[in-house]
Amino acid sequence: MRYPELTKKWPTWSLLTLTTCIGIGAVQAGPKEITDNGIENSIENEYLSDNAIPFNDIDVVAQDGIVTLEGIVDNILAKERATAVARTVKGVRSVVNLLEVRPVAGMTSKRLEADVDSALITDPATESYEIAVNATNDGVVTLSGEVESWQEMMLSGKVVRTVSGVTEVRNRLSIEYPDDRPDFEIRPEVERRLEWDTLVDDGLIDVRADDGIVYLTGTAGSAAEKNRAITDAWVGGVDRVEADGLKVERWARDENMREGKYKVKTDGQIKDALQTAFLYDPRVNSYKVNTDVDEGYVTLKGIVDNIKSKQSAEIVTRNTVGVTGVQNLIKVRSDEVISDDELTQLLEERIIRDPYLEPYEVSLMVDSGVVHLYGQVDDYFEKLRAENLAYAAKGVKEVKNQIDAADKESIVIQNPYVDSYDTYIWHGFPYYPTTLPFNNPTKRDPEIARNITWEFFWSPYVDAEDITIEVYRGVAKLKGDVESLREKNAATENAMEGGAVSVENDLVVTGSE
Repeated sequence: MRYPELTKKWPTWSLLTLTTCIGIGAVQAGPKEITDNGIENSIENEYLSDNAIPFNDIDVVAQDGIVTLEGIVDNILAKERATAVARTVKGVRSVVNLLEVRPVAGMTSKRLEADVDSALITDPATESYEIAVNATNDGVVTLSGEVESWQEMMLSGKVVRTVSGVTEVRNRLSIEYPDDRPDFEIRPEVERRLEWDTLVDDGLIDVRADDGIVYLTGTAGSAAEKNRAITDAWVGGVDRVEADGLKVERWARDENMREGKYKVKTDGQIKDALQTAFLYDPRVNSYKVNTDVDEGYVTLKGIVDNIKSKQSAEIVTRNTVGVTGVQNLIKVRSDEVISDDELTQLLEERIIRDPYLEPYEVSLMVDSGVVHLYGQVDDYFEKLRAENLAYAAKGVKEVKNQIDAADKESIVIQNPYVDSYDTYIWHGFPYYPTTLPFNNPTKRDPEIARNITWEFFWSPYVDAEDITIEVYRGVAKLKGDVESLREKNAATENAMEGGAVSVENDLVVTGSE
């Protein structure tokens, strides 16, 4: 992990006067129970720190763990992100999203269809799909055609949602599997995917397959985990996934309920699990990605034609049980000859289509496949957004992001259940306010420590009992044991959301015996 380095020593008295610790014999300063009011406050706190979600435009109401969202937002990405983020709060059983998307003034169906077609054709993962696009003047886009997997169908819808002016996507794509598969093959594969996914505790989930339909029953620890389990269940040959019998109960996150999920895995087991996982990522499965595994530390090798695919391979790896670290040596190289002028035009069109960016905010120059980004945007989220537009383009070898963010106190924090990019990989962690003096955080150390304990309490994927928090001059130091690399990363995310200006993450990934 490339976390910011500390430049000063920790004084021995900081533990006594400037820290709040969670652990044996320590007093936890967080809430004691889950309440609807607490759920509402936690969701709104998440929205407040997320620049992709318009905090002021969304009303949140929770009743018996069922969350309802109402209001009007500017784009469909914000609407769907609001649901995804709400699912990650402990105690949320399900989310009813009644948000409306405001249509773009002057958008015509003909122009929207052309923009959607262009987005699908210029994305390396969807360019070969045979998809017909129909749009209305109020932004409703209907997709029809055939793809070979549920993952391809979902990715197609995701690419369409990145186009400004889309208010709704009706995904009518049909799945035509290359081969039929019997139920006795489907069920064990679903079980294996659940077992190897660090974001799912599979010990309380039962799987049944009947005539191509997968039934999930049992208990999940969060709404986000339930949604992730449904995603994992879509293996080759599945026609439908039924998960009404999979209930959300927060006690399911208890480590005693995991039935040895994180027992030490052999390097051979990890290698086999990664190769299977790569098959279900449309951005990775068309390339040959090789893995070397040494005591859980994975080295990735191979050649892809865009940075996004390289990034996706690493994200899949980090989400796999048993992985303790990743070195990404995948090379980005395209067999197609793509001129700098062609890349410039493609990226300029992506910026124009993007629902978050204004064309006048970002300029670019391409030199031998290296993209240089300039301009000024509102915050670090938009800066990262512009960079991600360049990642998924063939011919881009590297991105040098020199965009200035007006809001120096904004941050970008990767959420493992929400984001398809990973700020841990590409920016160290994370875009934090670099101009903030090291010894002058915006909050006092005890307040930051207390906020971090609250973040841990409401997180569905961090067990705070084994983590000690120390805060000095705004820098949070985390020590203790965790069961997966993803839990370690999530703890860093929570610490930043709690107000830390930087994090030294000394958590040790141990799994369980």
